[in-house]
Amino acid sequence: MNIPRRRFLKGSLSAGVALVAGSQLVRSLAFADKLVTGKQNGTLSRQMRYFMDTHDRAHGTFPEKLSREDLEAFYRKYEKACYDEGGIPVTLHVGYGEGRAFCLTLAADADAVKRAHARVGLPFDEITEIKTAAPGDTFFRK
Repeated sequence: MNIPRRRFLKGSLSAGVALVAGSQLVRSLAFADKLVTGKQNGTLSRQMRYFMDTHDRAHGTFPEKLSREDLEAFYRKYEKACYDEGGIPVTLHVGYGEGRAFCLTLAADADAVKRAHARVGLPFDEITEIKTAAPGDTFFRK
């Protein structure tokens, strides 16, 4: 599946996890679905969870100078590292002026996110498992 840049698609993984995909963040929803729902003996082979990691210039985990082009090139490497570790980079939120970034990743555990960061030499402040990825998950339950 080819996802056009800057176009956001909403999909639903069979595990019931909402995923927003755009740009080159998730190139294939089929790939994401396979990671989340791979079955062995009738059970899920891995349970994917959301993790938020942070980077802050004040702590030395965000570069002093970073252009959009630099970030895009670097993010491609990070994206591949995530896939290699069995994870899916979902979103990246960046405050260039403030020197902060917040990355949302779908992975089996925090160690997979740490390994993806290590593969590309990317320091981080912390990685936190989060239970809610959108207000609808919390406020609009059926």
